[in-house]
Amino acid sequence: MKILAFSDLHCHNYKEFSRRLGNGLNSRLRDCLNIVDQAIDVCKSESVELCVFAGDLFVSRDRVSVDVYTETWKAFQQLACTTPLHMLVGNHDQHLRVGEINAMSPFSEFALVFDTPGVIKLEDGTVAGYLPFQADESVAHRWLAKEAPQANIVFMHQGLKEAMPGPTDSIGSCGLSVEDLPLSEVQQFVLGHVHKRQTVGSTGNVHYIGSPLQLTFGERDERKCMSLIDTDDWTVTEVPTDAPKFVQLDVPEDDSDPVGIDFSHSADMARDFVKIKYHKRWQRSIDHLKTVYPRLVCECVKEEQSTVQRVSSETVGDDRALLSVYQEQTGVGNLDTGRLLSVGLAGLAGVEE
Repeated sequence: MKILAFSDLHCHNYKEFSRRLGNGLNSRLRDCLNIVDQAIDVCKSESVELCVFAGDLFVSRDRVSVDVYTETWKAFQQLACTTPLHMLVGNHDQHLRVGEINAMSPFSEFALVFDTPGVIKLEDGTVAGYLPFQADESVAHRWLAKEAPQANIVFMHQGLKEAMPGPTDSIGSCGLSVEDLPLSEVQQFVLGHVHKRQTVGSTGNVHYIGSPLQLTFGERDERKCMSLIDTDDWTVTEVPTDAPKFVQLDVPEDDSDPVGIDFSHSADMARDFVKIKYHKRWQRSIDHLKTVYPRLVCECVKEEQSTVQRVSSETVGDDRALLSVYQEQTGVGNLDTGRLLSVGLAGLAGVEE
């Protein structure tokens, strides 16, 4: 049996880098919905028999815009028409961190939504366990100890102490550890909640899917994928997603004019979200770049303040020593320091005359 899993889509009307499309949708919401379209394509091409979304469908817990909710609901309904769909409630899908109210309840019209832990048998006989986000980790501890060992595969939306959070992950203090998982009984643990894709622990069967697209500059350079699990041999295969990337270009090491940068090697300027750092002296060049690339974000870096060391009174009274110290502090590149010193002393002599 093939199972496609993805997580942490965080559908939202994002402000940064977004624009209003012709149909009225936020462009970055459309990027999120495109991931669902890609999941549909994978389900068809790989003959997937079950799709699992492992939580955090939205961003805001207490307010989801009508257009965000409606378009997300329609996209997942289409996914459910392609293959059976199971969904976990993540912490961002809960109205409060405790209680039964969550934004995913209406999705139960076409999907099996888990807002409480459960274990079910799939059509091929595989037993799957589902652990939605638990603010009270004692509930998760008990379920993992008593119910999870029945399952062949467990889907979770929870943090683990050993997980490496990404720059934008806010997972709080984690009371759960890899050691709390029944690793010998369960073939695969597939988790949402942490955006950075990774395998946790030494056994190789605890796997964070990660977010399927980069959501902030903090996630730049991270590979983004869905996971295809084959229950015949319990392999987990990465399925790369196609979405705009966040790209940051730092000040060139040689501090050259930013106008000379060839952006095509680093980013798709018509699609990706690009930030460039520059020194203030290149402001005119940056202003020109912004006319060429209107979506470019530019960040001026503070100039380093050079520290000038005080010289001793003896040095002040000695022209040769004073000029030598000046050369050391300011630097003379590849010039002949001896000749520069002679020219400087000659100049001072002329001034004195």
